[in-house]
Amino acid sequence: MGFKVFLKLIFLWAAALIIVLGPYLAIVHGLPWLVQEKGWTFANADPNKLSAALNPHYWIVLLVYLTVSFFFVPSYDSENLGLFGTRRDNPFSMEDDYNRTLQTVYQLLLPGKLVCAAGLYTLAVAKRLTSSSTEGD
Repeated sequence: MGFKVFLKLIFLWAAALIIVLGPYLAIVHGLPWLVQEKGWTFANADPNKLSAALNPHYWIVLLVYLTVSFFFVPSYDSENLGLFGTRRDNPFSMEDDYNRTLQTVYQLLLPGKLVCAAGLYTLAVAKRLTSSSTEGD
């Protein structure tokens, strides 16, 4: 196991945490860095939003999203997109609309696939580390 493996693992988990916790913090605390409220801290956040954060709906929806993004892999025909090979919509082809929809679904599921990849990569590294440590005994 080299340094590159652990560096890749750190960057994968950093991206996964941003994908998972970013929307959650935006829901709970608002977006004070965008509106640039002066003197805002996590300690003086709105208590109504904090009580809403204890509601598990966000985490249930996130778990469903991650499950769907892990198991569902939409495959679209990239050769059959657009009019005459361009990115313009082909009004004469329903298959073009179908492929565009599948491409959009694929793009929406990519962040969930990144989070799942971080978990799977971590499991693979842990399995490799434990198998190499037991082989030396």
